[in-house]
Amino acid sequence: MTTRRRWAWGLGVGLPLLALALVLALFRWDWLIPVIEAQAAARLGRPVTLQHLHVRLGRTITVAAEGLRIGNPAGFEADPPFAEVARASADIELGPLLRGEVVIPSVVVERPRVAMIGRADGSTNYALGAPAPAGEELGE
Repeated sequence: MTTRRRWAWGLGVGLPLLALALVLALFRWDWLIPVIEAQAAARLGRPVTLQHLHVRLGRTITVAAEGLRIGNPAGFEADPPFAEVARASADIELGPLLRGEVVIPSVVVERPRVAMIGRADGSTNYALGAPAPAGEELGE
């Protein structure tokens, strides 16, 4: 009877740990790129593309994005993209994150290029269309 309980306990703990180890070993962070691109494009109102995503887990989580490109709004398609970044990375502290706080001790941006374009008619490619603060109108 005791041996049966040990086997049941070992399988009950061991199988979930084995499954977690397999998921972590086989998971590719690049699988999340379409979701991230869609969320960023919806918030910025312009196309966003990302080539690679890397995440290193630990006491400090490091998230690195390679080949980040933010496109232009409608009417500026023929111009160079609004922004391109070869690689951007951010460190996030795990402890505060588990308490619901976000602490980012380091952000590194490598080779950023931004093309801010303003035309004679007053149109620009850098106005992101963020909502104005409550009680204020844009342009006042």
